[in-house]
Amino acid sequence: MMKKDLTLKQTGFILAYLDNGGNKVQAALKVYNTTNYKSASKIADTNFHNPLIREQINQALIDSDISTNTIAKKIQEGLEAKLEIFDKNSNCYMETVLSGRFSFRIDISLFDQILNK
Repeated sequence: MMKKDLTLKQTGFILAYLDNGGNKVQAALKVYNTTNYKSASKIADTNFHNPLIREQINQALIDSDISTNTIAKKIQEGLEAKLEIFDKNSNCYMETVLSGRFSFRIDISLFDQILNK
């Protein structure tokens, strides 16, 4: 778990950082009881230059299987996501295909008609 060389606040910073999705300034604001953004930013930078803190964060990310490859894979899966909706009015399924920031509605029954001819 956490090394004994870390202070209670440093350990709290690591946990807050991991809990909030990796925002080091927000972690410092929470743990170090400050409302001053500049102070929190300096504390966060100081903590991130501490090799023990970096080691603990990196190990936690490895243990959680969170890596750039894992994140990229999840984003790609989201970009390729499809949603089927049954439209009672037309009595057919509608599919929403997500592609980046755009979505397209496709009437699946049209594909069925083309494929079944």
